[in-house]
Amino acid sequence: VRNQAFRELLDTGHYVYADGHICVNDPAYVVLHNGKLRLTEWANAHVDACCLRFVRSYYRDNRTRYVYGQLNSDEEYNGRGLALSMEHGHENVLMQARAMSEIPARTSAAFARSRGR
Repeated sequence: VRNQAFRELLDTGHYVYADGHICVNDPAYVVLHNGKLRLTEWANAHVDACCLRFVRSYYRDNRTRYVYGQLNSDEEYNGRGLALSMEHGHENVLMQARAMSEIPARTSAAFARSRGR
């Protein structure tokens, strides 16, 4: 989405998106099944041989100071995390976010009670 050179490579048609992978567009690796591209059985067992592999690199932002035991994140990360953790069909995202944020506090309190503190 953000890298023009990569977008141009994908637009050549040499690669296709199938089963969650960006794969070489070749009948040995991908087939059309029920209107969707699917990896062949061989490709599914050998994704390292026919699909692109991505490595995500994280860089420390020098404007922040990290302290052991302190959570540091950004809004984009929080939004993705919340979206991925949403229960299927949940109507009220804010209510779910509040419920999720209470879990660590309840867990800590229960742990402290079990240790007699």
